[in-house]
Amino acid sequence: MTCFVRRFPFVAFLLRWTLPVAAVHCVCIALLSGCSASAPRRTDAPSRVTHDEALTVKVLPAPNESVFRVVLAAIDAQKLSGASGADVLIEGGDSAAKRFPLTITSMGAPGRAETVSTSAFADIPADLLRGATQMKLVAVIGGREHLYEAIVDVDTSALALLPQVARSDDSGYVFTLRATRRRTVPGEYFPSSEQLRISVVNMKGATVWSSDQGLAFLTVVMPVEPEQMGATYVYQQEWNGITIDGESLPPGRYRVVFLLPVRPLPYSQTLDITVPLR
Repeated sequence: MTCFVRRFPFVAFLLRWTLPVAAVHCVCIALLSGCSASAPRRTDAPSRVTHDEALTVKVLPAPNESVFRVVLAAIDAQKLSGASGADVLIEGGDSAAKRFPLTITSMGAPGRAETVSTSAFADIPADLLRGATQMKLVAVIGGREHLYEAIVDVDTSALALLPQVARSDDSGYVFTLRATRRRTVPGEYFPSSEQLRISVVNMKGATVWSSDQGLAFLTVVMPVEPEQMGATYVYQQEWNGITIDGESLPPGRYRVVFLLPVRPLPYSQTLDITVPLR
């Protein structure tokens, strides 16, 4: 069993995700590289295949809970902008590789390459992806089929979190956490009036300030916003910049921990900053 887990880390991770109480975090994993089996070609595929460098993809929840959405990182999607066709190849342990079309969209000002942005995604059945042992991408560029290994970043958290830190008008700090609902979690709730907890940690691992320091919160059950799929809610916390030692936050590097103290499972995100903020 240990050998299997080492050889198939993608399977192990997705199996862990299926556990009812699993706390899923964004974890970057390289899919199986030692498997020599290759995906079957289409009959109309070019006869010559070019093996290219790995591309980075994210596996995210899709609006339909029966599928996952495979999304290419922006810089890697740009590499496929000239493709006449592209697929995601999913290979399972007991079945032949399956192809799913990759939707590639480019936007920008005509004739100005520097303004062009490209996105690429494919929706994969959840059951198939959980049982996958290998993922690759194939694109036809210039009449030649290019084969790419996939480096997968699995992020199946119910809330997508975007943290930000800015200076306030009174020379303090404003912490903002934008939360976007990607899937529902039955029964989750805030157990008190505290919705966003901020901790500022120095590079030695010591907490220099925490928003719950010395405070008591009302015991009250509150819903976790946003509740609607695709909706966004902004959590915010202000700080005057005075540490727990009663001094102004000195210049240096810090890690800010954003925590939504939700039950049964909390949400968290970190952001590294340099003070003074640029």
